[in-house]
Amino acid sequence: MEMRERLSRQHLAAQSAQVLRARQITRCSPAAIVQYALESMAGTGFNRHLQFLEHCHLHIRQFRDFIVEMDRADPESLHFIGIPKGMSEKLVSPEAIPMFEDKLTFQDTLNSAIMDILLLILLLGIFLSGAFLVFLRSEI
Repeated sequence: MEMRERLSRQHLAAQSAQVLRARQITRCSPAAIVQYALESMAGTGFNRHLQFLEHCHLHIRQFRDFIVEMDRADPESLHFIGIPKGMSEKLVSPEAIPMFEDKLTFQDTLNSAIMDILLLILLLGIFLSGAFLVFLRSEI
């Protein structure tokens, strides 16, 4: 099962690398920059998806560690993790089970959007300067 998950993670990493490469290429378009900035500020989009997946993997590790610890605490268990008859049959309180938490703060959204916002400001300055120079050279 761990081997299957590792292969799945490698496949996902390869797909993510392709998407990130495509996003870097399209970043020369002001429309794409606005879209990425808005996605980041709204807490959606591909970067948020990657962050969510990372939180999921962290929770999976915590949950597996919890199962192993609970099984080790039972002296009557055979300690065969993943096999129902080889694991502890003692009841576990629901409060002891680690809960999944996916926190999103304004600081996280702003940090991911700041590069796009600065790039938009830079492009705005370049375009306004170009328009001003064209205005100065034209005869009215």
